[in-house]
Amino acid sequence: FKNSSSHSYLPTIPKVFLGTQTIIDNYEVFTTFVKPKEILELAYVPRRMPTGGDIKGSYQRVLKDSKVSQISTFLNERGSFFPNSVVCAVVGDKCKFISEITDEHSSIGKIELPNSYGCLWVIDGQHRIFGSAKSTSTKPINVTIIQGMNSFQQANMFTTINQKASSVDPDLLWDLFGELGSIDPPPKEGN
Repeated sequence: FKNSSSHSYLPTIPKVFLGTQTIIDNYEVFTTFVKPKEILELAYVPRRMPTGGDIKGSYQRVLKDSKVSQISTFLNERGSFFPNSVVCAVVGDKCKFISEITDEHSSIGKIELPNSYGCLWVIDGQHRIFGSAKSTSTKPINVTIIQGMNSFQQANMFTTINQKASSVDPDLLWDLFGELGSIDPPPKEGN
């Protein structure tokens, strides 16, 4: 339904969430917590598929079922959640924001998401969204939505987030494994 002229809008009222709005380098940035199933139909993942097709504007990796299942299992445990944001860009329609409190940096208020299929392009966190939705838990996920990014800017942010991340040093993993008694996944033998 994403590109359908007659069926692109959801047959429900728009979803409204409490959150913040900040302007950063001419982008409107919204942050909120949502239940994953509430935004799943709004989410679109611009994946570069190995079998071809139109990949213009696509930058995401293929979804790994094993990672989705691992996240789903993790979230079913008490005290397990992801404090870091899933990062999305709103494409096509715009988010509406009703400000209630404002300071010099941000506003607190209500975010009304566009009511159309695939309007939130997932820049980072596709596995967290699908793993959270698959989980029997109803824990909300932290979502940052950026308004005003084209697909090139989204791809640039995707590569910056995923290329610049530092892996955890194997020595630190072994130290934590010894202190905590276990970590998941455990350090690899030979490290």
